[in-house]
Amino acid sequence: MSEIRKNARFLAGKFINFTVYPAFYVIIFLVFLSLALIYNLSSQWIIIIVALLSCVALVLFLVKKYRVGGIIVLSMLALIFAFITGLARNDLLPGCSQVTIVSKPYETGGRYEFLVKGQNGQRAVLQTDQGKLLFGDKIEICFESAQLSVLSKSKQLFYLARYKTPILITNARPTLVQSGSGMLRIIYFFNDYLGARLSQLFHGESATLSRGLILGGSGGFSQSFKANLQNSGTSHLVAVSGYNVSIITIMLFGFLRAVCSRRLAIASTIVTILLFCLLTGGTASVVRASIMGLLFVLAKVFGRRTATLNALFVAAFVMALLNPYIIFDVGFQLSFAATLGLIMGSGIFSFSMLKKSRPFLFSLVEILLATTLAQLFTLPILLGVFGKASLVAPIANILILPFIPLAMALVALTIVFSFVPYLSVLVAELTSILLKYIIYIINYFGALPFAKIENINLNTIAFVVYYAVLLSIFVIVNLYRKKQYEQTAR
Repeated sequence: MSEIRKNARFLAGKFINFTVYPAFYVIIFLVFLSLALIYNLSSQWIIIIVALLSCVALVLFLVKKYRVGGIIVLSMLALIFAFITGLARNDLLPGCSQVTIVSKPYETGGRYEFLVKGQNGQRAVLQTDQGKLLFGDKIEICFESAQLSVLSKSKQLFYLARYKTPILITNARPTLVQSGSGMLRIIYFFNDYLGARLSQLFHGESATLSRGLILGGSGGFSQSFKANLQNSGTSHLVAVSGYNVSIITIMLFGFLRAVCSRRLAIASTIVTILLFCLLTGGTASVVRASIMGLLFVLAKVFGRRTATLNALFVAAFVMALLNPYIIFDVGFQLSFAATLGLIMGSGIFSFSMLKKSRPFLFSLVEILLATTLAQLFTLPILLGVFGKASLVAPIANILILPFIPLAMALVALTIVFSFVPYLSVLVAELTSILLKYIIYIINYFGALPFAKIENINLNTIAFVVYYAVLLSIFVIVNLYRKKQYEQTAR
């Protein structure tokens, strides 16, 4: 019984210590922001709740409970922020309007979707079969109420739309009024150029996969291959997620640090991360990963270690300030949950001995563990949004992920050497072999009859209980391991 009490005191003490970390206050802010946005409180309720919280905070500060009072103030600010954000909604109305394209066009099933903004800040997402429009173009659109619907939360433009339920104008027939200009237009034009170049260098699914690896997006894939991507748990390969950004950040910084000065390496890596984020369209998962990548580089500037958990929540906080409705974006939810799983698991599982003795086996175990943790932490979201989740993802990813950095490098080299007649053919052939291997693994595991579980409906209570139990287990095990480590160190 005394041992249980000691462990309980240790856990309680560690929790109290956690309240001084930035991650704890970001969690409080995001929780209250989420509740306010989900329940869409009226102005009367906001005034009542804020008044009550103000009184509670004042009492706490008078009795010198500054930490708890700060938490109350933070929750109050989250409610006010959510209310002000809700007042800013400004949709396009049926009729004719001149608008400007303010996003990279995304191809989905032969149609293109892009975000537009009116002269007075009105926003909407347009769906059209006209693929020659670019960022910055001023267009005129005429539409009726019958063409209006709600944009799916799993769409790449949901994060940029900045509303809980962004409107989607279907079957739009925009007319070009004036061509755009500016740096972002040049960047997106370069994106289209690279995509077109890869389509010339490769064929079929290999061309689309090569674009997905370095530019993101699944436009151009057959429906069967898209299904196999989901069934095999490898959709993240063409989503340009944190994995892609981490490869670029770590490899580029390491290479530049070896060949040039530290300052130049840091500056070049920061610029590359920002350009890559813009080049791939600035989707939620890429923005999250880019912010964490920038924090990693900034930690090198100040000579400090990067606290990954704090970095994750700081990234979430920054994104919530830019767009509070980020919590409803499926891409953000999956990216955040998967990254949280990797961080929580890294404190439990250690294979340092295996890393020294058998590095190749260590790499396979690391991939298996990372994929399993990511799948475990994203399972309720996958079931809730897509209605299915992969059972073969760990094995499929073991066979693919070790080759992704090489595939990305070869695709980039293929583009670089595409203007050298004989060398371009050689590099393209080598790259094509690797791309075909990846496609084969995806199709093989995605087509297995037991590849997925589906038709499991999770209600809100089950969703909350699942994450509460999962996080509790990982937190307790992490703290218990830390206690053992501290006792051993003594």
